[in-house]
Amino acid sequence: MPFVKLEIVPNNFHVHTATHIQQGEVCAGQEPQGTILKSCTCIGFYHHSSKTGAISHVTGFSNDHGHSARGALAILRKKMARFHIELEDCECFLVGGADAVQRVYDGVTEALREVGITFRELDVLGHYHRKIVFDPATGVLTLFKKHGDETLKEAAKTFSSDLTYQCFHDQKRRLITGASLFFRNPMLLSYLTKTVAPAVAAKGHRFHVWCAGCSLGMETYSVGMVLLDWIASSGKKMDLKILGTDISAEALTTASNGIYRVSERAFKEHDKLVAKYIRRVDTSNVQVTPELRGIMAFKERDIREGSRQPLFDLVICDHVLQYFTVDIQMGFLKGLLSGVKPDGFLYVSSPSKEIETTLRNGGNYEVLAKHFYHRKG
Repeated sequence: MPFVKLEIVPNNFHVHTATHIQQGEVCAGQEPQGTILKSCTCIGFYHHSSKTGAISHVTGFSNDHGHSARGALAILRKKMARFHIELEDCECFLVGGADAVQRVYDGVTEALREVGITFRELDVLGHYHRKIVFDPATGVLTLFKKHGDETLKEAAKTFSSDLTYQCFHDQKRRLITGASLFFRNPMLLSYLTKTVAPAVAAKGHRFHVWCAGCSLGMETYSVGMVLLDWIASSGKKMDLKILGTDISAEALTTASNGIYRVSERAFKEHDKLVAKYIRRVDTSNVQVTPELRGIMAFKERDIREGSRQPLFDLVICDHVLQYFTVDIQMGFLKGLLSGVKPDGFLYVSSPSKEIETTLRNGGNYEVLAKHFYHRKG
């Protein structure tokens, strides 16, 4: 007999009492748990007799930690073991992502079948814009959503795929699209030290970067840490300035303050950078150092507004475009290109082939690697 009950709420998107998890994260316990699904999949486990549940937000973006199905299952197993509960003794349920990225959902089902866990499919691949809350006390899974047509019309009008970004967040930590994490994209950070920084340093002392759609600023600070460390180790004298922009004033307030909850995973993997550029405020929070904060500026700006002139040696737009339709992505791309200097670099992640095709054929750009481009001088 299934104990998890699905309830669909078409209009009410405002839920502030749930513990919110971001992409690639896991939550377990007896309190309400929530997440925002766009192109991702949620795995949930429920132990009825103890009223204990767990959910994981699987992105499929990488094979590490909770972003992959297998990594998520390993973390879920450990977290539920703290309550002396085995996953095999739980009811497992899935809520799927958007139709265009069914591969993420398929990867989750494959991983579950590999370990012999049966599961229920709840509202799979139905709509683009969904927020969910699971309450272990009642076993109720509430799905907040709008019809796909309505969501797409509003997204096109406002250029935001999350019109009610207060959901699951208190007033100090609101997001518009997806997560913001320290050291989130190892491939991008590797490009910075192996390709971009040496090329820019060879041309002079000026190094200006624009991080578009910076959200809470953790990725932007990660870029700053990597570049500051490279400059220090290389012995170069560089005027490094980084601009982070977003359309969420609340997110930018957090970015400007530079105070965040402790991220043990990210800090453990990058302990040397963390020791140089991050200080612990208390047992739960850390703050970036004045040196790192000093090279940053955060401003509220729509990406489509672009730059008044090509000022930047590097423009970064990561984990933003994939939440929008192709026509909206192309509008964003025009704004991004306006900021890239001749002989500058662009990193823009998107699953849409139109981005690379446009840059390769008509944008005077060469493709250096996946999502990574060089504007010819």
